[in-house]
Amino acid sequence: MEDRKFTIYQRKHTYLGGKVEDGCLSLESDVYGPEYDSEKMYSFSKEETEKLFSVITLEDFIKLCRKKNVSGMEDFLEQNDIHYQSMAF
Repeated sequence: MEDRKFTIYQRKHTYLGGKVEDGCLSLESDVYGPEYDSEKMYSFSKEETEKLFSVITLEDFIKLCRKKNVSGMEDFLEQNDIHYQSMAF
């Protein structure tokens, strides 16, 4: 897969976007609000990125995330046994 940057959604208080670089997927989730702020990074190894894109295309993954947000994305990854490293700020 070619290197690529993309925005999944960008709303008033939320953002989800990512990039594929050197065969590895990384995602950034930001939520800002009056009572809650969250920043979380997701990093996938080359093997897990390949596993993800053998199950779903990048375009369909983006659609899934737009429809189901971050919690739905995490559920999808868990259901398909796709592992990632995450760091919350």
